[in-house]
Amino acid sequence: MSSTSSAARSSPSSSPVGRDPGGATLNQFVIATILNNEETLGSPEKNDEATLGGVPARLLTYHANLPGGDFYVLDALAVSGKYGYELAWFSPAGREPADRARFELLLAWFAPTS
Repeated sequence: MSSTSSAARSSPSSSPVGRDPGGATLNQFVIATILNNEETLGSPEKNDEATLGGVPARLLTYHANLPGGDFYVLDALAVSGKYGYELAWFSPAGREPADRARFELLLAWFAPTS
């Protein structure tokens, strides 16, 4: 199992992640992130409601062919206060149910600051 942050796959100048979302709503933050991820990951297969540390969030699901093979990618996005949050999970394809269960534990444990 491997997981990496989204910062490893996107440049800070083009990503809204880790910055003040400038008053963006969750939906605006999700749209910007989908567009930012499109070249690398393609379009998400799913865009589900979720919570990130009790905060309303969206959970994007991808399967992507990246250097090193085929990957299962989960990308959780939330806006809390003046911060946008993105937690991303990358793992080799083929273990989706177990990896999603692990990722959902992280989502519940995460505590955003506001």
